[in-house]
Amino acid sequence: MKKVSWKKIDSRVAYKNRWITLREDTICLPNGDRDVYDYIDSPLGVMAVALDEDNRMLLVRHYRYPTQRYGWEFPGGGADGQSALRAAKRELLEETGYVARAWKKIGTQNSWAFRTNEKIAIYLAQELSLHGDPTDDSEPISGKKWFTVEEISECIESGTICDAQIITAFFYACKHLGRI
Repeated sequence: MKKVSWKKIDSRVAYKNRWITLREDTICLPNGDRDVYDYIDSPLGVMAVALDEDNRMLLVRHYRYPTQRYGWEFPGGGADGQSALRAAKRELLEETGYVARAWKKIGTQNSWAFRTNEKIAIYLAQELSLHGDPTDDSEPISGKKWFTVEEISECIESGTICDAQIITAFFYACKHLGRI
């Protein structure tokens, strides 16, 4: 396999907020040409795939501004400086009201590697107990629902679920369940 050697000559922050930093790097390509490469520098994210005793998966109906639509997603978000596991536990509670006694990391993804360095740690959450309503009123979530593996597969095939992060987390969960 050929090693690619791009060299960073300079880097500047084009934009920054509490969630992302947009970087613009001047690079030297292997052929000696200079170019500019922009990418999103993003902190760690997490996702929790909550399973009930029947191996149904809990999804939340979340509004996403860029697509102007609601979609079914696994609970998740930014680690916000916490460990990945602690953040996954927080996100599950905030978005669903559930707490899990058993946690297992089942995968890591980078779904947009040519444009961001963000990694998302995916956890399986089991032995659930409901601790009330979701605790984060700032999230644009309009409900939660338990889905079977077959129902999620149908949603993916129909395009109802089309977010690469959700599909990847579903793949890891199915692999863990021996469904792949």
